[in-house]
Amino acid sequence: MQIVDFHSLFFSRPFFEALAAQSPLPGTPEAKLDSLAQRTGI
Repeated sequence: MQIVDFHSLFFSRPFFEALAAQSPLPGTPEAKLDSLAQRTGI
């Protein structure tokens, strides 16, 4: 039996904003996301 599995995950901006809001790091969620984007180059 051959199984083919294809799926994709889409994480929207509100998802990352919610994670950033729960982060113990200092700063606003927006500042945390900006810092992440700079560090990762995305």
